[in-house]
Amino acid sequence: MELCRLQKPSSPGSTCMQKHNIIIPKVRKQTILNFKCTDHWPAKEKLVRDKAVVIWIVDNQQPFSVVENEKFIEMMHIFDPRYKIPDRHQIKEMIIDEFNERRSNIGYDLQKISSKVSFTADMWTSTISSEAYLAGKALALTTDNESAMLVCGQKLSEEFEKELNNLTFSHYRCSAHILNLAVKQGMEIVDQEIVEVRQLMSKIKNSVLLCDELRELCVIEKLEYLQPEIDIETRWNSTYYMLSTITSFFSFYIIKRIFSSTKKRHIGVTAETTLLPSPSPDFAEIKRYLALPCDENVKALLWWQTHSTEFPVLSLMAKDYLAIQSTSVACEQAFSVAGNTITKVQNRLCPETARASLCTKSWIENNIGEQIRLK
Repeated sequence: MELCRLQKPSSPGSTCMQKHNIIIPKVRKQTILNFKCTDHWPAKEKLVRDKAVVIWIVDNQQPFSVVENEKFIEMMHIFDPRYKIPDRHQIKEMIIDEFNERRSNIGYDLQKISSKVSFTADMWTSTISSEAYLAGKALALTTDNESAMLVCGQKLSEEFEKELNNLTFSHYRCSAHILNLAVKQGMEIVDQEIVEVRQLMSKIKNSVLLCDELRELCVIEKLEYLQPEIDIETRWNSTYYMLSTITSFFSFYIIKRIFSSTKKRHIGVTAETTLLPSPSPDFAEIKRYLALPCDENVKALLWWQTHSTEFPVLSLMAKDYLAIQSTSVACEQAFSVAGNTITKVQNRLCPETARASLCTKSWIENNIGEQIRLK
């Protein structure tokens, strides 16, 4: 190998490589990457976040697949990069677990109740009879007047009497349903007038021009504009709202005649009760109670709570029987949102999952069953 025979460079800055036109590229400094911490949350912290997602999905009736939506995942990663989002199958299991936990807590609370328990239902179910601690305390079941529910109430009464010797259980029909049926039958008397009102409201509602003219008329007459609506047979009070709306707009003489003929009546009933004398202290308690003046404005449950020491026996009876629901409307409202839960997006929910979603939603809205039960 021949060594370079060139003389040393005359200038201090020159080198042999420069003499031979040899260029060595400069080495760049290594880049330091600053990645954020991506360690997932421990199990306890993740459980809190999973529960929050479950509550949001159930309460807003979101499809389970929303957790796999790309934009949802991006949003969650911005909010909390350490949170690992569960998939839709895991969400389903979490919702069922939430349902079972709340149901267990509710059962635990019911076991602590010393008085009787009353129920309301909107479907044929064996839930009451399957829970022994509830069946023994069952006092009443309130349902609508559907034939299957009437048979259900009769079967439950027979079952409780046979298996549990429960002779006090009774089935009651929803008073709101009975009143609604009576009103519907009464409206048949003025059915033709209601049909005419319905046709007029339908014409106004389906015409943009008429709606605009009606809105301008309300401004001139300084009236509140109400959106025209048509009654729906399955929607209670919808006919009343339809008639009230058109009455506020027009002095419709037919409707005036309908409402003027419907007056509130008070029926006064006086009765004398003769009680046989008895040495029983319970009899004396009844006698003292009947001697009190009647106040229609008082809240019954609060009154009995306040006077429980004064009337110990009667207050226990009041606690049992005043808890009987007069209507099943609340239960029906809880399940009327099923159309928002079982949709085209999530139309393959099994009955158990649908029940878990609907019941959990109702319990969340009413803050029921969320307290963790002590073991």
